[in-house]
Amino acid sequence: MSTEEQTIEKFNNNLNNYINNYVRNNMYIIELTKCCGYQTFITIYKDESLTDLYKRVSFHFETNEIKSLFIITPRNEKIMVPISDIMTFRQFLMSQINDSNMVPIYPLPAHIVYRIYVDDGHCHEHNHH
Repeated sequence: MSTEEQTIEKFNNNLNNYINNYVRNNMYIIELTKCCGYQTFITIYKDESLTDLYKRVSFHFETNEIKSLFIITPRNEKIMVPISDIMTFRQFLMSQINDSNMVPIYPLPAHIVYRIYVDDGHCHEHNHH
């Protein structure tokens, strides 16, 4: 194995260890879905506030035009993610899981990922169903 291949293998091992250990233990993986259907991942520390979640989404999309964040339940109900400095993302998530409103979007053994919809002002009722 060449030095370059060893370096790439070391990088891949380090990245996988980071994701499998640090991210899984300390963060949630969120799949942000815009109303147009575009999807991307972000991570959030479990005990960051919901206001921090809005900030992360704004930074990620490089815009201050985030109108709202919401989930769509398995019963096709829309639930808004409140802007709150007091409630952590973990608290919000656990309350929604307990009410059967949020479920992981990928089957095991994939990492647990939850979907949150982003309204950046371009949503229409037909876009998120």
